[in-house]
Amino acid sequence: MNAGVNAQAALPSLADDVNTYLSFGEHRAGMPSEARTATWIRERLDQLGYQTDFQRFPIRTLLQPGGQITVGNAKADLFPQWLPPAASLGKLLEAPLLPLDAEKAEPSIRIISKPMPPAGNWGTAQDAWVNEAAAKGALALVFAADERTGELYASNQHHFEPLPIPVGVLARRALPELADVGFWFHFGASLATTKLDAHYGVTSPQFLVGTNTSEASVRPALAPFLAGYANGNAKTPGEAGQVLGAGYQRFAGMIGTFPGFHTPADRGEAIDFAQLEKIAEASAAVIKRAAAPPT
Repeated sequence: MNAGVNAQAALPSLADDVNTYLSFGEHRAGMPSEARTATWIRERLDQLGYQTDFQRFPIRTLLQPGGQITVGNAKADLFPQWLPPAASLGKLLEAPLLPLDAEKAEPSIRIISKPMPPAGNWGTAQDAWVNEAAAKGALALVFAADERTGELYASNQHHFEPLPIPVGVLARRALPELADVGFWFHFGASLATTKLDAHYGVTSPQFLVGTNTSEASVRPALAPFLAGYANGNAKTPGEAGQVLGAGYQRFAGMIGTFPGFHTPADRGEAIDFAQLEKIAEASAAVIKRAAAPPT
């Protein structure tokens, strides 16, 4: 670039320049808006009397970055953290949504909300989150920066090795929308149907189906009425599998196993109402705790 300044050139104000720059649209390396910006700068320098030229070089970029997460009926936009693994681009990933700190390793999509990285730079602490999620079997990680405006917070990435799993950046204000059901407590069939067990010479045990995120808060309260516990997933039979498959992870479902289910014996006389009342009281206490604001 050679200086041959024309001091008489009439130039727009600084505010005009900023507004012109913004009018080109979203700015990221390699996008058409950046090419238009380069041309605009060149035109301005030519106007000032400089001789300019372009130097072209290849870069790696995502020309149409974007994504979406769906949990039940709630949806939120995601922005990909650089550099996503190439094999993940354009693919639909379906798995239960779990907090990153959930201990059990299983196919899942993990989510974490932490303070934004210092100076907007994705660093070793953030890499550690991704590596932890990948080690626990996660297909992807969703990161919601705990940032004052609640908006999406994109971080600069200074190395060019692909992340082990894709990372979607989420606006923190979208977290309540994704938690549109704070806690799903499902009552299945045949609860407290033990009154006819002696008559038919059978037993009617009750079981709890839950998830890692609900077991600790639900199982102790209902333990006196349970013969067992099962960790549920999208393949669990019945309504529980449908709920879990839709992405609701704060879920627990209690079900009985009355042998006379869907037979002429499946009638009100089988219900032990004293036990059913106790189950209702214990369940009400669980729901109240789940609905209480965090302290």
